[in-house]
Amino acid sequence: MVAGLLHPLSIYVLALGSGFLIPLLFRARAGLAAVLFMLALAGMALIPAFGFVALLQGGPTIEILTAGVAPPFAINLRFGLAESLFVLGVNLAGLLAAWHSLARLRESPAAMLLCIILIMGIDGMIMTRDLFNLFIFIEITALATYGLLGLEGSAAGLAAGFKYIIATAIASALLLLGTIFVYHQTGTLNIDDIVASRALISGPIGFVALLFLLTSLLIELKPYPANGWGLDVYETAPGGIASLISVGVSAGVFFALFSRFRLRARTSLLGDPTDADFWDRIHLPRDIEMIMLTLPRVTTSLAVLRQLRASNYRGPVSAIARYPDEIPRLEECGASLVFNIYTEAGTGFAEHVME
Repeated sequence: MVAGLLHPLSIYVLALGSGFLIPLLFRARAGLAAVLFMLALAGMALIPAFGFVALLQGGPTIEILTAGVAPPFAINLRFGLAESLFVLGVNLAGLLAAWHSLARLRESPAAMLLCIILIMGIDGMIMTRDLFNLFIFIEITALATYGLLGLEGSAAGLAAGFKYIIATAIASALLLLGTIFVYHQTGTLNIDDIVASRALISGPIGFVALLFLLTSLLIELKPYPANGWGLDVYETAPGGIASLISVGVSAGVFFALFSRFRLRARTSLLGDPTDADFWDRIHLPRDIEMIMLTLPRVTTSLAVLRQLRASNYRGPVSAIARYPDEIPRLEECGASLVFNIYTEAGTGFAEHVME
């Protein structure tokens, strides 16, 4: 039962549940609503803290599929070591920011509700594995930010909020257009599948798609010197809220930019899948983009392919075969490319020499 309560999906259940109850409690007793608000934020920080410790001790990455169906018909979330660290940092920052601005936030149930929604939206940006859901969570975060800025009611605050709306509206439009172009070229919105088939993102459409996506995320990230509109927000918003917008939202966008799209060099891992410790040392499907099986027995390759399927790995897998009848067996088990080392060795060597 405790493990179920500390499941990462409980972050969203806690946020939505408290968001429903806070306005009701505020009508009965404002103090109770403020207590529930702080307890909800504390719980949202406690859950990733336990998850982070469990992952540090060798726990498995948690793949979350909502509605009981596979993507893209459900929201796909991932809670791995990197995700748990960023979610923990964001939720702790949100808890401290709310504590700092509690005197102002407790005066309005809408302010407390919007603060929880803002933190929940950032958590979704970090954990989602779907490009369109990334757009949805960014919009949730933006709408919560608009509301928090508008609650101030001052002329400077409303002007800063209007600038924020214009900038994020442009970013949202670019992100949505980029998502459409990426889907046109890859046929999927799952970020893992997009990364695995990134070779399909090519030509003018691919260039425009990546340009739109990166431009959108850079606008949301608010880097210097293109952050003048962001500075107005930080100066006019309450201190705690301004810190949450500047640090929390930027952390979510940073993770989406540099982790989701994996803008890094490739590294290779050599291992023996027949070794039991091998499966404990790797984290599927988080760390592996492509797998090459060069095993001496076809039965071993088939067993590894079944293990990969059970681990929810969806990337490309290539394998070697020695006889023609082994090729269909490997392909049926999930091998995307099978190379016959006997029949193709001579021709492959000749083609390599001629090139």
